Amino acid sequence: CCSLEHYHQIQLQISRPFTHGLTFLAGYVYTNASSQLNTFNDKTLFDNTFIWQKSNQPTERFVGSASYQLPFGTGKTFLNSSSRFVNAIAGGWMITPVLQYIGGDYPRWGGQPNTNYQGSDNAIQVSNPCANVPSGYYFNPNAFTPIPSGTYVLRSNPIQFGCIKGPAFWELDASLTKDFNIFERFSGQLKMTAYNATNHLNLGDPNTSVGSGNFGRALFQ
Repeated sequence: CCSLEHYHQIQLQISRPFTHGLTFLAGYVYTNASSQLNTFNDKTLFDNTFIWQKSNQPTERFVGSASYQLPFGTGKTFLNSSSRFVNAIAGGWMITPVLQYIGGDYPRWGGQPNTNYQGSDNAIQVSNPCANVPSGYYFNPNAFTPIPSGTYVLRSNPIQFGCIKGPAFWELDASLTKDFNIFERFSGQLKMTAYNATNHLNLGDPNTSVGSGNFGRALFQ
């Protein structure tokens, strides 16, 4: 009749109120989700047999941000009694970094679960793909063999493997701002922002097309 779903999540949050020019907020989420499907292969579809399947989405996410007022200028630790000119240059600066991390997801094989032949990414599992993994690969490509053209094979290998995860995603953004007074009742702000400040390359999932020369490697965004 109907499929079921399970969804469990743990959320953690740490924060620091603004003290001595510093405040930060960090959050972590762990998710465990699964659902039932009857399209694992043609037999389960014909028999309308439901099996549990883990979600292929990332299980871990982390976001952290902070704001820090640099200790220079009037009322600060350094250059507290400086002239208006020096304070206008050195005072009022704040740096705000934001770090985001998302764990790798779980690559899937065979396109739609009930596709059993004639697909470029359909393969037969012949050994443990998580054993003897070559350097630069996310799984052992020799653990799979292509399904011969024109041959029907009832799917038996998993849609995804719990031991095979794609590359994690992480990025650091940062902003540098300066507040300054224009007139007694007016103020302004100078802001500079760097997205992906470290210029980190985030790769996509490894190639799961068994006929590809890059099978098992992640080379592109």
